[in-house]
Amino acid sequence: MHLTIPQLPQTSSYTCVFLELDWSSPVSFWYFGAICKTPDFSKLGLSLGTEGFRTVTLALNSTETGKLFVTKSFTFYNCSNFHSCTVCTNSSFGCDWCVYDNGCFDETGTCQPSIIRGKSSIKPGRHGPQHCPQIDTKMTDDIFLAAGVKKTILLKGYNIPEVQAKFRNYECVIDLGTQKITTVARRHDDKSLTCDIPAVWPLSGPIQGGTNVTIEGRNLGSKFEDIERAVTIANVGCTPFRSLYSPSKRIVCQTKWRGQVADGPVIVRLEKAMSQYHTNFHYKSPRIEDIEPKYGPKSGGSRITIKGRDMDTGGHHEASFGNAPCVVIRSHVTNHSIECITSKVWHAEPKNPIKVFFDGKEYTLNRFFLYKEDPTITRIAPLESILEGGRILTVTGTEFLAVEQPKMFAYVPTLSGEYYPTNTTICQVMNNNVMKCPTPPLADSLKNIIRSKRAEQTDRKLSPVKTVQLGFIMDGVMAVRNLSSVPNLDHGLRYYPNPRVYNFTESSGIKILKGDALIIEGADLNIAAEKSEVTVMIGTAPCNVTTFSQSQIVCKLPSSQPQSVASASGEKDRKSLPYVKVKINNLEFIVGRVEYDVPETFTFPSEAIAGIAAGGGFLLLVIVLILIIYRRQSTKAERIYRKLQIQLDNLESNVRNECKQAFAELQTDMTDLTGDLVSSGIPFWDFHSYIFKVLFPGMTDHIILHPPIQKNGRFQFSDHGLQLFHQLLSKKLFITTFIRTLEEQRAFSIRDRANVASLLMIVYLNNMEYATEILKCLLVDLVHKSVEGRHPKLMLRRSESVVEKLLTNWLSICLYKYLRDYAGASLFMLYKAIKLQAEKGPVDAVTGDARYSLSEDTLLREKIEPRFITLNVESGGEIVQVRILDCDTITQAKEKILDHIYKNIPFSQRPNIRDLELEWRNGPTGPLMLTDIDIASYNKDGWRRLNTLSFYRVHDGAYMTLLHRQQTVKYINGSLDNSVLSIGSVSPILKKDQDSGFKEWHL
Repeated sequence: MHLTIPQLPQTSSYTCVFLELDWSSPVSFWYFGAICKTPDFSKLGLSLGTEGFRTVTLALNSTETGKLFVTKSFTFYNCSNFHSCTVCTNSSFGCDWCVYDNGCFDETGTCQPSIIRGKSSIKPGRHGPQHCPQIDTKMTDDIFLAAGVKKTILLKGYNIPEVQAKFRNYECVIDLGTQKITTVARRHDDKSLTCDIPAVWPLSGPIQGGTNVTIEGRNLGSKFEDIERAVTIANVGCTPFRSLYSPSKRIVCQTKWRGQVADGPVIVRLEKAMSQYHTNFHYKSPRIEDIEPKYGPKSGGSRITIKGRDMDTGGHHEASFGNAPCVVIRSHVTNHSIECITSKVWHAEPKNPIKVFFDGKEYTLNRFFLYKEDPTITRIAPLESILEGGRILTVTGTEFLAVEQPKMFAYVPTLSGEYYPTNTTICQVMNNNVMKCPTPPLADSLKNIIRSKRAEQTDRKLSPVKTVQLGFIMDGVMAVRNLSSVPNLDHGLRYYPNPRVYNFTESSGIKILKGDALIIEGADLNIAAEKSEVTVMIGTAPCNVTTFSQSQIVCKLPSSQPQSVASASGEKDRKSLPYVKVKINNLEFIVGRVEYDVPETFTFPSEAIAGIAAGGGFLLLVIVLILIIYRRQSTKAERIYRKLQIQLDNLESNVRNECKQAFAELQTDMTDLTGDLVSSGIPFWDFHSYIFKVLFPGMTDHIILHPPIQKNGRFQFSDHGLQLFHQLLSKKLFITTFIRTLEEQRAFSIRDRANVASLLMIVYLNNMEYATEILKCLLVDLVHKSVEGRHPKLMLRRSESVVEKLLTNWLSICLYKYLRDYAGASLFMLYKAIKLQAEKGPVDAVTGDARYSLSEDTLLREKIEPRFITLNVESGGEIVQVRILDCDTITQAKEKILDHIYKNIPFSQRPNIRDLELEWRNGPTGPLMLTDIDIASYNKDGWRRLNTLSFYRVHDGAYMTLLHRQQTVKYINGSLDNSVLSIGSVSPILKKDQDSGFKEWHL
């Protein structure tokens, strides 16, 4: 490929890079620019898809600067991907259609005569899709054929070519489901074809009779009495059906008992005429010989092949195993087999005999089909994979051998909350409890990628690109297709980005090997793969992997240089150097070629040996051999020593740095914590407030806290009625019946149950002994009901009944004294200690991940080096100093300031953080109001970062003021934003960004 690039400096070296393919080739020069080669799609294993072409970006890369320049679109195409004449000749590429070769070609030198050129072709001939042979569906009406009707149909079209002498005539193929019938077609001209459809169907049946045969033609009697005894099939009468008879056109009759295998003509005899069909009818005796497989799950869905002889006898087939039907697949009925799908049964047990009904006549085989218990899944590991898929998962469960071919797939979530399934992968069953399943690919990726090495961080921890839910197809077992209902089973598969393997950095792409190990560099190698899943091939020989890390693969070289792989002709190319191929799951990388550095063997010339004395020559040879062996051993030992020394130095340095960092980060200053608790004390709710918050969580007021409303000096309800109801509540039988009756009401919601339980506990607050008896009685009923149900283990887990809510309230009331006197202080100390420890390091304001988190799931893995700054904050006329991290958001900074100022005041008495603003008094342009989001916030690709103190460049010792929200706010750009005060609220509502499409992030 010659590239015209004016003024291209030819003193530098370049490579042509196809960006979307991640493929490059070296550049040579010509007078007007550069020359480079295009990739061979067939060798790379790439596909152009159904469209037949692919447009990529071609760019020139400077090896000195590592930058891309001079980009241009480049299109690859393959004419053989166009499978019809219309698509081939209508494409914008130079593709032509060879009519008698029935294919699309770029070069038509070997084609038969009659070529239709593409519309963009400059070669002489017919151009465009209007010259293609076609059947015109608009000119040809819909064709309706009754079973067994002899009919000639006309197919209209245009450009229908003549048949050459060396080709057979045209054929029409009629697919009847159970078989295909081929008949001769006749070409009338270049615009029409005709096909003849046979008139009798079916042409076989069981020897016991019972087959309904349809005969169609002309002059088949004028009334039913004319043909009542007119039809014979193989010399046996055939009884017509009066209801299905169509005078003169159609006879439908049922064959009689024949008793033995025979064949003969279909004859219709009327008074003065007789007609015989040209194809004989066959009486057959089908024989069932075997079934395969002989077992399946009790949920059915297994595809069973019933083998035998003359299995396509008759026109209607049914099958069953004992009393369990097996649905016949009509399109898979042949002379030697019938395929059917098993139905569901209630119990796992053997069924016999095997029955097949040919036109209602039963044929049996005294064999068993075993219905087994349905397979179950109990464990899946590992649950990480690369996007390309191919990682082998070990699936543990039961009854895997009951399924002939298990398959695995994944439900992929979409942004709309829906799920779509991936393609299935075939699982290999190891035994009845274990099977191996490869993960399905999530995206089309390249299997052979050569990448240029570039500097990047390799110690970062990648996050999963997508988390999917696994499912399995095991015949008709629906429980394994959606595993969300299986308790204690983690079936979420996390997909990570594909690993990258870099090609050799040598300019020629050939690496000279001097040691016994090959080091291949890359990135993200072991994120979702292990050493056993990596294969390195050098030509035809394997290179055993010894070390597998995130950025390196180290393998032990074969003792001698391997041969290269077979060439396209199938012969070994011994002159070329072997390629190094790395395979990780479904991904394959070709990283370059290698050459062993084999020292030249030193030999003495025969002339010199002849001239040297025998003794001296022998002595000299011994000395030379000793020197060569000594040099080799010393060089090898020195190389091994240097390699080990470098590895030990790196390991020691890494361990030293990690220990220092861990020791510094894990120090916790408990002096401040204990001092604050001694001075402020531990806050406890009084008993009445505690009870109200337990019984009515999230509420600040309730009707029970207020006296009854009076109207005209009287209460709106009867005191006498309340007294009677209170007496009824003291009756054990009434209260239990009352609760059961309420729970049987469909409109009685979970919130209503909670309210009833809370109100009853208030009534019984002064009589806890009676409340305990009522609770015990109701718990006994709940236990019996749970044991009789399907899931007894779920009792007391959901709190969906009144008794479960009563139990919760009863326990909370009884625990109050213990919490206040014993456990409450320790829990509060633990909370304060965890909060102090977590806030010593960076905390992500969006996800909640923290560097000093106690949970690995919420660990902040990004490498962030925060800086402590001390702010002088004025609040209420006093100035206090607060230590804050420069990576904190404005809201996080306000929270830490409130914790410092109000540390000795209960949290409920603090001002709301949304009602406060943080003002930088000595900002760069004067007083500046700091907010998490303003017009200067960093936005990119739909993501918006929350503002931090470092974003505003707040320095150590800055003066801040904590203010209540004002009517006008000044932002970093100096503009004034008027806020609106909502009706009935004392806090202003600031106007939000109108672009609601942004997603926020912090660290």
